[in-house]
Amino acid sequence: MRQRLIACLIGVFVLLTAAFFVSRPTPTRASGLAVVQSNHAFITTPTSFTPTLTTTSVAGDSIVLLISGTGSRNTFTPPSGWLAAVDNFDSNPPCLHVFYYPNAPAGTSFGQFTQNFAANIAWVMAEVNAPLTLDKTGTSNSGSTAVTSQTVTTSTATTTADEIVFAGFGVSQGSSQQTWGAPSGYTLVNKDDTNPSNEGILSSNVVSTTGVQSATQAINPSAWTKGAIVTFSGPVQPTPTPTPTPTPTPPTGSVPPFYAPTSFWNTPIGANPAIDPNSTTIVLASLVNANPGSQHFANDDAWGRALIYSHNSDPLYTVACTQYDCGNTVTFNIPVGAQPETASDHHLVVVNLDTNQELDMWNASFNGSTWSAGSRYVTDATGWGALCAQGQHCGSAVAAGFAAFGGDVRPEEIQAGHIDHALFLTTPLTRSGYIACPATHTDGPSSDPNSIPEGARVQLDPAFNVDAQTWPSWEKIIAHALQTYGAYIGDTGGSIAFLGQGNQNGGLTWSSLGVPLNGGLADLPWTSFRLLQLQPC
Repeated sequence: MRQRLIACLIGVFVLLTAAFFVSRPTPTRASGLAVVQSNHAFITTPTSFTPTLTTTSVAGDSIVLLISGTGSRNTFTPPSGWLAAVDNFDSNPPCLHVFYYPNAPAGTSFGQFTQNFAANIAWVMAEVNAPLTLDKTGTSNSGSTAVTSQTVTTSTATTTADEIVFAGFGVSQGSSQQTWGAPSGYTLVNKDDTNPSNEGILSSNVVSTTGVQSATQAINPSAWTKGAIVTFSGPVQPTPTPTPTPTPTPPTGSVPPFYAPTSFWNTPIGANPAIDPNSTTIVLASLVNANPGSQHFANDDAWGRALIYSHNSDPLYTVACTQYDCGNTVTFNIPVGAQPETASDHHLVVVNLDTNQELDMWNASFNGSTWSAGSRYVTDATGWGALCAQGQHCGSAVAAGFAAFGGDVRPEEIQAGHIDHALFLTTPLTRSGYIACPATHTDGPSSDPNSIPEGARVQLDPAFNVDAQTWPSWEKIIAHALQTYGAYIGDTGGSIAFLGQGNQNGGLTWSSLGVPLNGGLADLPWTSFRLLQLQPC
């Protein structure tokens, strides 16, 4: 499983647990993408907070929020409407997060954020004069080294010519308050350098050509630093391009399964499974208390898995590789108009119905003529369900080494009234250095002995009476699948989330089934989950 801004003219200092500085430009509307207003604050050890603008925004504009937190691994749960663009954290402060609210309603505040542990935060929020679509992101990190400058760069070139670029930096452990300004080529949006325990700065730049974007921030005095760069495109203007051919869809009737009947994804748990002796403590730490209240069904265009079907008649691309496992050549038929996820992972899964081959891409990007990805893999859509055999170690487009559509819930399954496979589950508290079968890889960061390994399988106690609950039908369908097939821990995320298919590429929509986007699942009986016996791989 998943940031806001403002510009400058008045300064006000308020002390409540927050130090507040405000500024805004003259209220004229720019013809291109532009920051309209901004605000910032420092808040002492909140567990929840509500960022605000100084004047009412225009309905349909977008809001961007930068959060720099003292907590090294703190995660933030946004209110409804907000999407995550960047989560940059490790074992050293600060943590740095960027959220955005595209096409926001008019207002001065847009809901309450919560963080998992109380820690100082500095935030900067801005209004941008258009609905925004996330394009590219990048992060940088000085670790526990105090630096005098930090550079952050997007992983790939921007997709469209006219975009607004935000460069944000957070610092901690400086000897005094920062003396800093916007990076070269950027305009300062706003900054909060109230308290040297944790400071943040946000700057912007409007670009008119595609390319890799970067920013170098001067840090004075030297401090531990994290950086984030995020690019957004504005409303798409009509162009005289050919109409794409309709997206191929799988055969109608029964829902065709992904992967073999003998795949670990498609094997029911059965009666009386072996339960791990540490089940209770691990479930409490990793599923109940890791980010309480964040449990949800991730099925929107930002984080819901992007899936599209292809045929041999679709254009054949050689997919370039920019980051991981780039030692081979990958060619694949990809339909015109295919769209990856809009959040920072940019996953895209393409299944060729003629060959039953599956292309899994992470950080996928199309520049109008060629496809590239941070990593890309081809696997068998009717095969085992992971990129290599159990007991072997290999990477994939998801952290646990699974095939990228493994465990994802499709709208057709909710329509059919049953899900006949295990689910894919993320949690913030995944264990470092432990790969649980059937996983082939891990990115788990935690040394907590009660963290849960990637590849672990959890099950909702079959004795729990799902049908007696007043939940909506889609939630009961998910719960029954969790009793019969369970869920595998597939990735580290800022929240606890089961993955669903996104509607980026058409097909049956969630709204037509009455299923909300990012519907809450905190009312599932999380203490009734149990961890099946762990087996290291």
